[in-house]
Amino acid sequence: MIRATALVLLIFGIAGDAAAASEAHAEPNWRLLILQIINVFVLAFVLFRFARQPLQEFLKNRAAAIRDRLEDSQDRLRRAEADLKEIRERLDGFEAEANRMVGDAEEQARASAARIMERAEEQATRIRNEASIVATQEVSRARGELQREASNLAISMAGEILREKMTLDIDRRLVGEYIQKVEERA
Repeated sequence: MIRATALVLLIFGIAGDAAAASEAHAEPNWRLLILQIINVFVLAFVLFRFARQPLQEFLKNRAAAIRDRLEDSQDRLRRAEADLKEIRERLDGFEAEANRMVGDAEEQARASAARIMERAEEQATRIRNEASIVATQEVSRARGELQREASNLAISMAGEILREKMTLDIDRRLVGEYIQKVEERA
C-alpha cells in the first residue's frame, strides 16, 4: 500500500513539473524530459513488478472463463441439435403412426361395412325365405278354403238342382238301380 502511495505521489510530482514547463514556452527543459522518461520506466517497472502476476491471472482466468462459456455453449448447441433431431424423428414417427392409424381405421371401416352388408344380405335372404314360406302357406290355406267353399257351394247347388228336378219317378228309378248294383256285387 505504501509503495502504491509513493508511486502516485511521484506521478503527480512529475505531472506538476510538466504543467509548470508548459507555461514557460521556452526552450526544452532537458531535466523535465529526463524525469518524464524515468517516470515512464518506473511506471513500467512497477506495473511489470506488481501488476504482471494479477494481470496474467486475470487474463488467464478470463480466457478460461471464456473458454468454459464457449465449451458450455457448444455443449448446449450439441444437446439442442440432438434434441431437435430427436424431436424431428419423433415427429416423423408420429406422422407415420398417424398415417398407420388412419390406414387401420379405414381398413376397419371397410371391414365393418362389409360385415354389415353381409349381415344385411343374410337378413334380407332370411326375410325373403320366411315371406315365401308364409306366402306359400297362405296360398295353400286360401286354396283349401276356396276348395271347401267350392265343394260346399257345389253340394248345395247340386242339392238345389236335385230338389228342383228330382221327381218321384226318378227317385224310384235311382233307388232301384242302386239296389240292383248292390245285389250284383253281393
